[in-house]
Amino acid sequence: MILRPNFLHITSHMGRGAPILIIRKILQIIFGLITFAVVARTLSKEHFAIYSLVFSFIAILRLITFPGLGSATAQSFARGFGGSFKYAVKFSFLGSFLGAIVFLVISFWHFYIGKVETAQAFIITAFCFPFATGLIFWRNAAVGEERYIRLLLFDVLSTGLKCGSIIICAYLFPANLPLIVTAALVAPALINIFATWDQLKRIPSDAKIERGSLRYGFHITFYQLPTTLVQHLDKIILFYFISPTALAIYTVALRIPELIRTMVGEINATLGPIFARENTYTSALHQFSLKLFFLYLFLSVLVAFFAVPYVLRILVGSSYMSSIRFAQFMTIGVALGFLGDIRFRYIRSHLHSKNFLRVALSRALFDSLLIVMLVYCFGLKGAVVAYIIRNIAFSLITTAVMKFNYLGNQKSNIYFSERNIL
Repeated sequence: MILRPNFLHITSHMGRGAPILIIRKILQIIFGLITFAVVARTLSKEHFAIYSLVFSFIAILRLITFPGLGSATAQSFARGFGGSFKYAVKFSFLGSFLGAIVFLVISFWHFYIGKVETAQAFIITAFCFPFATGLIFWRNAAVGEERYIRLLLFDVLSTGLKCGSIIICAYLFPANLPLIVTAALVAPALINIFATWDQLKRIPSDAKIERGSLRYGFHITFYQLPTTLVQHLDKIILFYFISPTALAIYTVALRIPELIRTMVGEINATLGPIFARENTYTSALHQFSLKLFFLYLFLSVLVAFFAVPYVLRILVGSSYMSSIRFAQFMTIGVALGFLGDIRFRYIRSHLHSKNFLRVALSRALFDSLLIVMLVYCFGLKGAVVAYIIRNIAFSLITTAVMKFNYLGNQKSNIYFSERNIL
């Protein structure tokens, strides 16, 4: 039997897991938007900026937990190797304690300069950090095994408990920033502990370890370092060199674009196991990525013009009206980076660390120079412009790497070959 797979063929496979992931992400978004609205309305702009700063540092220091091991583990599960999970969790959890020490140092520095509330928020984060970020590979295992229902249940439970805790603390103790930070971290930490324990029980003692997967995980963790630092560099510059108020406005404007990025990332996650089973990157796959990108872009433009102004008014009221126009531009801007995300999935799924490094370093070098120049010189408006240009650059850089390192190898593969004989 001869099949001629096309755009509908591959999206139909994505559709097996994507609806569950979309439901999961929609529920997370609903909880997240409620939490966001409550925190933005109950906290002062300075406190809201500190809250945002704390989670930016969490994202940066999460690199100490070797997140690349999670990506490698997911692809190993997709290929039938589950034995890497135990070692990945061990390294991640141990690394998270180094992150906790860094948070303590940051906290003591803020105490020293007289920023007591900021210091308190960081010291609480130090104690929660190992459990909130060092035990999250159960999510990667669920994606690799394509057990999306399990991922849905645990993640929605985690988000729901986090949302409820923050709302209670925000309304009962609206001026108590450290307590709200605690509420945001404790619930995910508890779910991570249970979900990791449950996943470990499910792995047979004789489960095989994929050769090279852990090494690849360590490699891409270090390769992610410059990219992750750059992703949060704009927020750090805004807080320490412009003003906490500027960071608060920027954070509100960033909310919807980043939610869209997360939603698209969840949908694209279903491509990971598929790409992992592909032997080559063909022109058919190249064309598929373009079609999917233009679909994402079209939908994002609609959201920017018809949803963003109304959603932000409902969420944050009149205090952040200046964020709306920025959010519209950034919503379109984030979509311009989705082509890069789709094609980068192929590199990640095949443990190609050299090409991962090419993309990561190119992005980091370009983005860091752009952010420092625009944000430091033009403040909030510079941060918005830099955000848009960075996403365009990501798609261009990734496309260039794919073109020169993959495109042209036309061996037949599972989904994207012109002809596939079954």
